Amino acid sequence: MTDFRSRRRAARRRWTRRRLAGGLAAAVLAGGAALGDVPGAAAEPGRLWHAPVAVGHWPPVVAVLGDSVPSGAACHCTPYGSLVALALAQGAGRAARTADLARGGATVATLRDQLRTPSVRAAVASSGLAVVTVGANDLSPDPLTDPGCRPVTALACYRGDVDRLSAGLAAVLADLRSLIAPGGGRVLVTGYWNVFLDGAVGRARGGDYVTGSDALTRAVDAGIADAARRSGATYVDVYTPFKGDGTRDCTALLAADGDHPNARGHRLIADTVLATLVTTAP
Repeated sequence: MTDFRSRRRAARRRWTRRRLAGGLAAAVLAGGAALGDVPGAAAEPGRLWHAPVAVGHWPPVVAVLGDSVPSGAACHCTPYGSLVALALAQGAGRAARTADLARGGATVATLRDQLRTPSVRAAVASSGLAVVTVGANDLSPDPLTDPGCRPVTALACYRGDVDRLSAGLAAVLADLRSLIAPGGGRVLVTGYWNVFLDGAVGRARGGDYVTGSDALTRAVDAGIADAARRSGATYVDVYTPFKGDGTRDCTALLAADGDHPNARGHRLIADTVLATLVTTAP
C-alpha cells in the first residue's frame, strides 16, 4: 500500500509540474523584482495554496485594479494581488510582472476614467490576468447613520446606489475583457466581506450597524456578481471565506481600522482568488 501511494504521489507531482509549465502565467512585483525582493515574501507566500491552473498562454503580467483593498491600505504587508502573482510565479517557475493600478478611494467611475488613460490601457492589454476590487466607495458616505434610512435592511435608500454601481461596473469589466481577452487572458472581480466597518470595530457601532452593513454588503456583492455575469468576467466570493454564513467574527483578518484586511486577510483573499482560477478554468 505504501509503495502504491508513493508512486501515485510522484505521478501527481509530475502531472502538476507539466500542467504548471504549460499553462500558468507567472508574476512578481512590477519593476522586475526578484521573488526574494517581494516585501514579506519569506513569511507569507509559503503558506499560500496553489494548484495547477489551465489558463492558456497568458502574457506574463497580472494587472491589479480597484480601491484601497488591493492597494494594501492600513496593512503594511504584501497585498493580495501581489501574493497571487507571487504564488503563480513560484508555481510556474518563471518570473513575470504585475501592473499595480489600484488606488485608494477609487470608485467605479474613477476606475472607468483611469481606463481611458493610454498607459493604463496598454498595461492592461499586455496582461494575462486582471483582478479587480471596487464598489464600496460608490455608496453614500456612511449611509448607515442616516436616520431617514430605517430599517437599513430594507435597503430602500441604497438601491439606486447599488444598481448604478452594478451597471457601471459591468461596463468597466466589459472594457477590461475587450483589452485582455484577445490574448487569452481573464478578468476576475471580487466582492467584499463588508463594505463598511466589521469585526470588533463594527460591533462597537451597535447591533443596527452590524445588521445594516451586512445587508448592504450582501446587496453590493450580488450587484458585483451580476456585473461579472453580464460582462463575462469571473466573480470571486470573499464574503464566505471571511464571514461564513454571516455569523463568523472576522476581526482576526482585519487591520486595526476594522475596514481593511491585514496580512492574514490578504493571504485569505489571495488563496480565494487562486482557488477561483482553478475551479473556473476554461
